[in-house]
Amino acid sequence: TLFSPGELSWSQYTRGDRYSKYLSFSAFVSIETTQKLMAKSAVGPKILDGLSLVNLNGSAIQNLCPVIPIEECIAGKYRTYSGHCNNVIHPQYGAIYEPLSRLLPPDYEDKVSSPRTSKTDKPLPSAADVASLFTPAPRGHATCSMILAQWASFIYDDLAHVASNRIEKAPEKI
Repeated sequence: TLFSPGELSWSQYTRGDRYSKYLSFSAFVSIETTQKLMAKSAVGPKILDGLSLVNLNGSAIQNLCPVIPIEECIAGKYRTYSGHCNNVIHPQYGAIYEPLSRLLPPDYEDKVSSPRTSKTDKPLPSAADVASLFTPAPRGHATCSMILAQWASFIYDDLAHVASNRIEKAPEKI
């Protein structure tokens, strides 16, 4: 499949580094394993909720799910670039390559990873479409400038930037 230059540039923008790809492999293994267990009816809804709490020590996938312990947090004047030890009590909170905790339990269509659909089996509207129904149209702001958009982009890249897993193929001629 040949991608358009727009898709190629998007995949370049969203590409992840080698280590994040390595870490995401364990997530793909977990999803695939859970889907196979669900297909064999080996896992019920109550068990599914507790799968993430299963101790993997001594299991076949122990090495696929790396846990990097923090040995010691050294007190310093500045925060670390990786975010480790910024919270002394919980040194991995908000750190790079660490999972974010959920505020609510997940609610997937297939109970594992597929996005939910509507009752008519059509995709749900985007969050932006829903928000536009309840908020007035945007107007210029008296004190915020375009630097706010740059700051928001910086925060997005830091917290929610998700690497693309699409296989990239550049066009023959650009």
